[in-house]
Amino acid sequence: SPDTATIAVGASTKFYITFAPPDTGSRNANIVFWHTAPGSPVTVTVSGRGVQAGFLATPTNIAFGDVTVNQSKRDSVAVTNTGTLVFRVDSTRSSNSRFTVTPDTATIAAGGSKKFYITFSPTNSGRASGRVSVVHSVSISADGVSVRGTGVEAGFSVSPGSLNFGNVIAGSSKQDSVTVTNTGTSTLMITSVTSGNAEF
Repeated sequence: SPDTATIAVGASTKFYITFAPPDTGSRNANIVFWHTAPGSPVTVTVSGRGVQAGFLATPTNIAFGDVTVNQSKRDSVAVTNTGTLVFRVDSTRSSNSRFTVTPDTATIAAGGSKKFYITFSPTNSGRASGRVSVVHSVSISADGVSVRGTGVEAGFSVSPGSLNFGNVIAGSSKQDSVTVTNTGTSTLMITSVTSGNAEF
C-alpha cells in the first residue's frame, strides 16, 4: 500500500509491503509496478517464510492444598515453546496477590522450556484461588495456569479459664483439669506447659 500514487519530479513515495502467511512454509512473490515511465512494468521480488510459535504450560492447574497463614509454599509450571520460532515472555500477572510468580520475563527458544515458580502466601485462613497469566509474543492473548490453595491456622481455647482448688490438706493433693480445644483449621501444637508456682 498504496496501490497507486502520483510522484512529483525529484520526489519519492514509500510503498509498504506486508507479509502475512496463513501457515508455515516458504513463500515467494513478485510485486509489479505498472507506471508511465519507460521500462514499465518493474518487478520487485519478495520472499519470506511462515513459521510457528507455540505455547504449552504444564500443569495447567496447581492445587497448593493447606498452607499455614503467614507462611509460603512454592510450586512450579514448565512453559514450553512447541513451535519453530523463539518467543518472549513479556510479563506474568496474578489475579490474586496471594499467588506470586518468578521470573517475570523470559526468552524461550524453539523447542525449549522454562520453569516459572508460583508461590502461595496466605495472609488469612480460608480458600483462595486465582489465575496466573503469562503474556507472551506468540499471541495477543495471555495463557495461564489456574491456582488454588487454603490458608489454615490453629486456634486456641481453654475451658474453664480459672480453677479454684479450695481447701486442700497440707501434704496431700487434689487434681482438676482444663480442656484445650483447637478452634482453627490447622494442627495446634502445644510446645510447652509451665507453672508459675511449683505447688501447682
